[in-house]
Amino acid sequence: MKNISFILLIFTISLTNLFAQNESYITGKNVIVYYVDNVLGEKGYFPCSYSFTDQKTGKNKIKLTQGEHTLEFKFPRKGLDNFVYKAKFKVESNKTYKIDFKNGKDGPPALIDTETNKQVDNFNIKVISLDKPDKKAPYIKHYKGELKSTEQIAILKYDPSFVKEILEKNVHIMVYKIDGVWGPIGFNWMKRYNNMAKAAFDIAVLPGKHKIIYTICGTKWQGEGIEEIEIEVEAGKTYFFTTNREKKKAFIKLYETK
Repeated sequence: MKNISFILLIFTISLTNLFAQNESYITGKNVIVYYVDNVLGEKGYFPCSYSFTDQKTGKNKIKLTQGEHTLEFKFPRKGLDNFVYKAKFKVESNKTYKIDFKNGKDGPPALIDTETNKQVDNFNIKVISLDKPDKKAPYIKHYKGELKSTEQIAILKYDPSFVKEILEKNVHIMVYKIDGVWGPIGFNWMKRYNNMAKAAFDIAVLPGKHKIIYTICGTKWQGEGIEEIEIEVEAGKTYFFTTNREKKKAFIKLYETK
């Protein structure tokens, strides 16, 4: 009986060591990791923010198993890069990586093996956020190209009766992604479509179906989590957003004007 218990103990220790050897990490600073394998990070130190990155220190230590993974991330270095990237790559066992610009200062980003200080092959990335807001547009464009007339687009706005309460009660609807694309506003933690400081919310989308990723939060308090809503809009119409201000829950009511 003692021999069996001893064998089981050795087996457990060996299995634990095997799994430990298969673990790899994304480490380093100066990069904010939002999603890992389509899972959003936890609530952050800053209001209205979620990430796998420690927001107090800006450091990363993200554990990954051997195999293929995806990340959504950005660099919070103003003036150098203002995009959110999505990367797909393969992780080897017992490795430590960091994400940085290829020449240390500018893009495109690369995955670096910290042991060899060499770039990892097959680090496939693409931009999944809009560029800076179009200064000529009276709204945030979700679509690309030239400005379209109001008869060709739909407008998403705050309910007018809600705007005063936003400022008085400090309750905001923060729209992060529409159809998988991050908004163009924000140099720090979370890219978004609406201006929190000004309680501005004017987003232009093309007619059709859209998936919106958002949270309800304030400038001094964190939201209850990320929610999503699917809508279908028609050209030439304006759609108003409101929410449950009292309970501060991530809940949106959407209605349209004629």
